Amino acid sequence: MLPAAEMVLAHMSRPAYRPVKLKDLARELGVEGDEYRSLRLLMHELEAEDKVTRVHKGRYAMPAALVRAWGRLRMHERGFGFVARSGAEADVFVAAGQLLDAADGEWVEVEISEPGDGYERLPIGRITDVRRQPVGERVGTFRRRGSHGLVATDDLLISLESPAPADVKDGDLVVVEVDGTFSPGSMGKGAAPRSARAPKGRIVRVLGDPADPRHDFDTVSLAHGISVTDSVSAIAAAEAMVAGADEDRQRELPGRADLRELTVVTIDPDEARDFDDAVSVEILDSGDMRLGVHIADVAHYVPRGGAIDEQARERTTSTYMLDRVVHMLPRPLAAELCTLAPHEDRLAVSVFLDVDDVGDVCGRSFCLSVIRSADRLTYTQVQASLDGDYRAAGPAAVHRPLLAAMADLSQRMRVRRLARGAIDFDLAEAEVTMGEKGIPVALGRAVHLASHRLVEEFMLAANEAVAEEAVLAGLPVLFRVHASPDATKLEPFRSLAASLGYRLPEAGLVTSGQMQKALESLQGGPDTALLSQLLLRAMMRACYSTDPAEGHFGLASERYLHFTSPIRRYPDLVVHRALRAHISGAPQETSEEGLEWLAGWTSHSERRAEAAERDYTRLKQLRFMTAHIGGEFAGVVSGVVGSGCFVSFTDWLVEGFCPVRLMDDYFEFDEPRHQLRGQQTGRVFAMGTLVRVRVLTVEPPRRRMDLLIIEGGSDEARGTGKVGGRGDRRAAAIDHRQAQRKARPPGKGGRGYRASKRRR
Repeated sequence: MLPAAEMVLAHMSRPAYRPVKLKDLARELGVEGDEYRSLRLLMHELEAEDKVTRVHKGRYAMPAALVRAWGRLRMHERGFGFVARSGAEADVFVAAGQLLDAADGEWVEVEISEPGDGYERLPIGRITDVRRQPVGERVGTFRRRGSHGLVATDDLLISLESPAPADVKDGDLVVVEVDGTFSPGSMGKGAAPRSARAPKGRIVRVLGDPADPRHDFDTVSLAHGISVTDSVSAIAAAEAMVAGADEDRQRELPGRADLRELTVVTIDPDEARDFDDAVSVEILDSGDMRLGVHIADVAHYVPRGGAIDEQARERTTSTYMLDRVVHMLPRPLAAELCTLAPHEDRLAVSVFLDVDDVGDVCGRSFCLSVIRSADRLTYTQVQASLDGDYRAAGPAAVHRPLLAAMADLSQRMRVRRLARGAIDFDLAEAEVTMGEKGIPVALGRAVHLASHRLVEEFMLAANEAVAEEAVLAGLPVLFRVHASPDATKLEPFRSLAASLGYRLPEAGLVTSGQMQKALESLQGGPDTALLSQLLLRAMMRACYSTDPAEGHFGLASERYLHFTSPIRRYPDLVVHRALRAHISGAPQETSEEGLEWLAGWTSHSERRAEAAERDYTRLKQLRFMTAHIGGEFAGVVSGVVGSGCFVSFTDWLVEGFCPVRLMDDYFEFDEPRHQLRGQQTGRVFAMGTLVRVRVLTVEPPRRRMDLLIIEGGSDEARGTGKVGGRGDRRAAAIDHRQAQRKARPPGKGGRGYRASKRRR
């Protein structure tokens, strides 16, 4: 008997139901013989009424049961693709017929019809929406072709709509403005472009010589898709706000808590370009301390949907590149109106936390406020004040009692946080000192002061407090989640630590507390930095999500979000809008569907900015190293692959590659142990091995530096500690060939001359 539509829908709505083809659905429903045709017609009717839908390979599913997510599409050469989602979520497989018109690299929404099993089987889905981003400005190399010419970027070949400027030469770096949208993968290497997607543009700036370090900022930022100029409409809107700021502030005062008499200070790096957070501490009659965290009320100036909001949502985050910054907001807001400048009235959102003598938060409150920062302090000044060096403390010397109370409070809160299992990474960071004209003048290690921890602890506490309030009030916000590490990714760390004599927790599910104890056991040892870095690599990436349930593994926090930097992070701005509405009793504006997309987009954009910052630092490091070709440096092996090993310089934290082809021996790669072992000498190079290297070649545009190991390694056979010999002779031969090429007259000899002779 043919079941009624209600029975079919009830069957498909069961939790145990999995999408199946029509014949399998008929078997599950007990439909046989002539009734099969009637069932097919019924399913067509239900599909036309959007009560059921067909997914991968014609399987029927309930629309409400399908999960949708946003991610980046990566195409396979065979025509299918994978959508990479943020966080620990597995990639989603998309068959060739389920891609819509999406291309490699595009930002897509995928509807997941089969969840996968978490091991070998990936989730399966289909693309339901493609959100193409405007190309905007790109940097590339000008090539004369035809009457107008072309501009070649890393992933695009852009046709010029109009003749190139008269002063541009073939091979010059140029900035080209591209209209409309494009598919990032449509111009991939070796692939013919889709004519409908091939972009057209016009040159807006001629940069000139690609080797000029002054062009590095434009080259890196635009290569990563980060626009360096504010939109005209966003600038106009920001300037109008600055012009009317005083009147606007006066209108706001009656509805805000007036905290201008409270001693509030900002504490930032010496080179900070914006100050959007300030802190205060009061000692209560009960003996508890009241921490105040005051954040610039950016949401007051950036309403949803305006020109400023559109630019901020596209950039998602400010990008900091040593000596330059791309602000998320237009400069009039980022550097003026939303900066908590000293001795100036500023609108803020304030969080007050009452903390007892053991570091527990026993009370919290929130308000819209107006504050007046007493001073703009730096980490260096605060540290000098705490150390009693009043001459170096500058304005921080005046605030010595306040800063001492802050240091005491932050230490209580830190001890409490670590006791619950939070992980405390203290990793060495590379520092590049920049001179004029984009030229780096020194490399080194960044100095970490106790004053850094003081402010960090307060910001973490404020973020957690707002997250708790958001969950209790059901606010539409983006949470910051961090999944526990994959056990397989922990094995390299575990095996290396064990080989160095460190005892770690047994394999299996690892808690954040266990990982923190492992880090504590490493402290003070010669391998601390390396093992900490390897442990960090094993961790999952934190990301943004609408669901707080996963919590934050690294912070051992059940609920966490980003609230303290709305001037430079869009997720914080989303939180501010929701919290402001909650405080004032206004209706919430953000839809759940919009937040789902935003969670994925902001996670992606954050990674994009981080990649640009790393790329810029690497480029400047290598520009500095061009003056040290032939120099010898102490280092440590930081990575091992079959073709060689990576070495990080001990003092400068710049990394290069040592090819095995330049070494004396034939080296075999022991993949499980991450080691290179010489067949004749028995010499072993593994992560953590101390070495001495010579710089052979440096190629900044390719982000490449080749090294030769001249000392180091564990010599199981001879114990000499030398690895020169044939490697030294090869290095000398390389130097000789390079000198010969430089000495050749232009047009004589060399590859270009010989090639042109063969063509003739």
